[in-house]
Amino acid sequence: MANIEKKFPEENIKWLSLADAVGRSRFDIGVAYNHSRVSIEHKDRLIEKQQGNYIKAAQHVKLTNLDDGEEVNIFLCHWPSRLLDENREKRREAAKIVSHSAKKLMENGEHVIVMGDFNSNPYHDEMNVTLKATRCHETVKKYHDELFYNPFWRSMIPKRTYHYTNSEEPFRSGTIKGKPNNDSMWNSFDQIIVSGSFLQNKDWHLHENQTRPIEYQELLNHFDDKNCFIDHLPVVCEIQRA
Repeated sequence: MANIEKKFPEENIKWLSLADAVGRSRFDIGVAYNHSRVSIEHKDRLIEKQQGNYIKAAQHVKLTNLDDGEEVNIFLCHWPSRLLDENREKRREAAKIVSHSAKKLMENGEHVIVMGDFNSNPYHDEMNVTLKATRCHETVKKYHDELFYNPFWRSMIPKRTYHYTNSEEPFRSGTIKGKPNNDSMWNSFDQIIVSGSFLQNKDWHLHENQTRPIEYQELLNHFDDKNCFIDHLPVVCEIQRA
């Protein structure tokens, strides 16, 4: 985090490192924020020890908008890789931990956002079933204090549709490209999901048109370069005041 801070020394930007040792592993999370617009408070780290293994579920921070005092709970996640079968249960347990903590806040009428590299697609059970992050606006609006809306279901489908005239062009989707597995080469592991409160007739709303993977050409050039360390596309989510 210190190296990033030196590289981007903007006057109004503050940096909060949440890199924290957990057993033999660690959280690898940090926050950059405009302190003239918002404040950030670290609330908790969500971890659980199970049979000698630590489940690193999330770092919980609270964002306060300085204009109106509106608060948003943000859970920052980096769940275990899919390269090991044993990590499947760890991801499910991480989802349970986040869901339990978030649901209490949502039932109390608070805003919640969960974001990160989940190493899971939107349709995997840990996201869709355990965390209750669905693609249906109407269901989330009806059960707004129970369910999350996941706009990154949309990222799973390529923007380009197939025709023989473009058959040689890339058909990008999601945020990470790997070796073909059971069903796909592209995956949407990086997601930002929002509580149903952002789909209600209140002051703050999800702006879904501005919620997506970032795909400008210079970044894509680095992403496609096998010698570059970038292997995930970043994602962005916009929350807008009505």
